[in-house]
Amino acid sequence: MFFQTPIYLVGLLSAAIPLLIHLSRSRKTRTLRFSTTRFLTDQFLRSYRMSRLKELLLLAARMALCALLAMTFAEPFLQGSVATGDPTLSRSVVIVLDDSASMHYRDSDGGTLLSRAAREAVEIIKGLKASDSASVVLAGRRADGPLAVYSEPTTDLVGIENELLGLAELSNSAEGRPEALGTDLPGGVLLAERMLADREESSHEVYVFSDMQQRGLAAPVLAGETEGSFDSRVVFVPVQPTEPVSNLAITAVQYGASRPMAGIPFSIRPHIRNDGSSPRSCTISLHVRAGADAADADEEGYRKVAEQVVNDPLEPGRWTVFTLHHIFHSGGWQSGYVAVEDERLVADNRRYFCFEVLDAVNVIAVNGAPSSIRRNDELFFLQAALAAGGAETNPIKVTSVRANAFQGASLDDVRLVILANVETLPEAAVGKLERFVDRGGSLLVFLGDQAGPAFYNNQLADPSRSRGPLLPARLAGSGPKGNPAAGDDQAPVAGVGDFAEDHPALSGFGSGETGRLGAVGFNAYWALDPTPNSRVVMATSAGEPLLCEHLYGQGRVALFASSCDRDWSNFPVRPAFLPFVYRLVGYLAQSAGGQSVEAPDENSGNSTVPAAVAAGNFFRTGQAIRQAVPVGSPSQRLRVVKPDRTIGVFEAMADPTLRQVAFSETDQPGVYRFDESGTDGSSRAFAVNLEAGESDLAAIEITEDLSAAFGDALPWVGSKRLVVVDDAAALGAQAGVGRSRSELWEILMWVVLLIAVLEPALANWITSRHYLKPRSDPKTIAVPTGRIALGGDIDSVNSSREAAAAPEPDEASVTVSQ
Repeated sequence: MFFQTPIYLVGLLSAAIPLLIHLSRSRKTRTLRFSTTRFLTDQFLRSYRMSRLKELLLLAARMALCALLAMTFAEPFLQGSVATGDPTLSRSVVIVLDDSASMHYRDSDGGTLLSRAAREAVEIIKGLKASDSASVVLAGRRADGPLAVYSEPTTDLVGIENELLGLAELSNSAEGRPEALGTDLPGGVLLAERMLADREESSHEVYVFSDMQQRGLAAPVLAGETEGSFDSRVVFVPVQPTEPVSNLAITAVQYGASRPMAGIPFSIRPHIRNDGSSPRSCTISLHVRAGADAADADEEGYRKVAEQVVNDPLEPGRWTVFTLHHIFHSGGWQSGYVAVEDERLVADNRRYFCFEVLDAVNVIAVNGAPSSIRRNDELFFLQAALAAGGAETNPIKVTSVRANAFQGASLDDVRLVILANVETLPEAAVGKLERFVDRGGSLLVFLGDQAGPAFYNNQLADPSRSRGPLLPARLAGSGPKGNPAAGDDQAPVAGVGDFAEDHPALSGFGSGETGRLGAVGFNAYWALDPTPNSRVVMATSAGEPLLCEHLYGQGRVALFASSCDRDWSNFPVRPAFLPFVYRLVGYLAQSAGGQSVEAPDENSGNSTVPAAVAAGNFFRTGQAIRQAVPVGSPSQRLRVVKPDRTIGVFEAMADPTLRQVAFSETDQPGVYRFDESGTDGSSRAFAVNLEAGESDLAAIEITEDLSAAFGDALPWVGSKRLVVVDDAAALGAQAGVGRSRSELWEILMWVVLLIAVLEPALANWITSRHYLKPRSDPKTIAVPTGRIALGGDIDSVNSSREAAAAPEPDEASVTVSQ
């Protein structure tokens, strides 16, 4: 037995109310002393037991009345085995169609899986009678849940056929559907069952057409539904490729910074995964939004700025990370996408991005060896390299301070602090640096003749500090290597050896496009001992660390083993110094935290994420986006230009106490732009991408135990109502399966009414028989020694006893009710 609304079973506790009343009103007893009990005959005891039995019967009737009434409100029913098919029964059918991105995979015949599923669903609709009803549910992961094409089953079967055929034709077209969603099969099945719950047809049937992705079976949010809440037959129809899968996908993209800077190389690292069964080569390209008058822009307004051909085949089931670089020449909001060429599943070929590029950043340089002679100053070559573009166009604004003045300098608008050959800093200044970097700032340290292990190792690189070591390496030895006093006529002790060509500050040096580091020589440098979590970005020709970096809190720290002036190397007078310093400083001055376009895969339910929380303005398709409304301002209906150039609107939240508006029209991947003409924020934008799991086309393993495959995702269905049909041609056998549930609440209601009618009559009969008899009509019973009246008072009993001739027996005790 199951219950439609089991919460009402709490009412079973009301059955205890008659019992409590009975116990509280039970007749009390007291003990009387009798000299003999021979006159209490069996007939008297039998009459007493009969009255007690009738009282208990009345009590049971009252308790049953309360309990059955509670069970009636809980709507009980019996769930039996599903009947065999009978097409003559009246039928109500809901088609659940998986319209997620993976269903747009093109099979060997060029058609999509979604197109094949829609045409197979049409055959089910054609098998219905004119009096039957049907509907269609699209089970993509949308912000508002799966989409019901018809809000309830309809008898317009021709209209449903046209809807399915139109969906199949659009999916097969060259353009395809603009939507690219995740999968929400459990949500679609739950919506279909709710639509059928109150239908009067004899047969309720749900047909689910899907590629059966494992990631699409995350459990939905239930509203109290249990295994007995519905009685529909749920039939899964797998729609899978006829040949081994072949698919290349960009599953994620990492960025060198969350906010790049104009004029500084920006690194973009796409993750390419081969989800096919054989190795494949590929071509990766980077596209950015072009100007309005650009002649080389595509139909979406983007132009290709970089391309990388991967000749080494990617192994099946593996992913590889590649690096592309681009320089944004102007600030403001910039957008674009990374693409890989693949024809089978185009929905996962792109990953869009959107950034606010910084026009300028403020940098504070702490001068450890100032000089009145400009070219002898520690910062002379560094400042000259950063100012090479001119003061008006240079995005890096450097402010120089002495070491003893750093503690009082403001870091509010500063993105980077440079320590240039600084001997020491007060403890308060060290704590200030730590807090600055921990909150997202960056630190660049150049060593020199003023630096020493005492301060750097015990203060800046001390692992016992509360936040750990600030520097990515410790200084090894008591002094620098080489000859710090060597002149230009002496051969350098070290040169530049290996370096990370994928690093934004060093990109282009390997090919010579940016410059060459082979001519750089060092007369002296400090030996570095990197910390475990640091990265050696550049090394000497002998393999010793020359440039190290690591993340510290939300910021980044880089340590250069030599100086930034001419004292220890010829680097400042080499052509490579200018691009190296400019890129290194610009790289560190950007926001440190690299971001990925992939939001966390929350496949259970539909998530709503505040725009301020989703890092880097990246969201997932089908994800609702919230925007806070400042206190005191009216709720705005913000307009958004979607990727297909249609207009969407941020709507006010249902809860008026929330000062927020929400946007749920995120079914299309791409860049969404705020349409705020005439305001400062007219170019704001955010990027929406397909969730990475849709690229994994692996299906769940279906065994004879269906509960093992579907139990966690469909806990309210149960294995008795669940069927998997591999061959769509065999779906006719599922027609008119009948409803497997027998309602009991109506029967219980009639029983309750019957008891309610009989209970007063029973109570009146018991009262009249045992409690309303006149005490003046005693009943006499013949005994061997005379006559004794029962029903009178105790004195009459004593008088009868005294008149008896028999000898008096021993005294006995008997309990008499009063």
